[in-house]
Amino acid sequence: MTQSARPVFHAITPRTDVSDEELAKFAASQGVRTLVKPVAQTPPVAPQIAQDASKESPRTTPSGPSPEKQPAAKKIAPALSRLSVWIPADVHVALNIRAAEEKSSNQYFVLKGLKAIGFKIDDAHLVPDLRHAATKTSRS
Repeated sequence: MTQSARPVFHAITPRTDVSDEELAKFAASQGVRTLVKPVAQTPPVAPQIAQDASKESPRTTPSGPSPEKQPAAKKIAPALSRLSVWIPADVHVALNIRAAEEKSSNQYFVLKGLKAIGFKIDDAHLVPDLRHAATKTSRS
């Protein structure tokens, strides 16, 4: 195959001698819109209405929720931190099965085991399932 010679193209340089006014006239003649910055508007001020205090009933200042509507005192949850450990897969499966059978959590069994080997574990932490303990106290 023979390749034909490609023509040599010369770079087209933009005209630098065009003034802004000429450029604006040309843009207007071509229908190019101009950019306009919006003027910041201040929001309208609501009119002040003079009110006669003697015509209205006296208003009371709210002093907070009434004693009947106050929520029941919540138990303070013990401070917890996350622990991530690697255990054998078969132990993990067995732990999940036992937790499901006893309707408790893996956390409960880990804390129970740590207590059995001598770690000081507060009884407030030994809740079979914290998810269900929260809903039971709020329902009663």
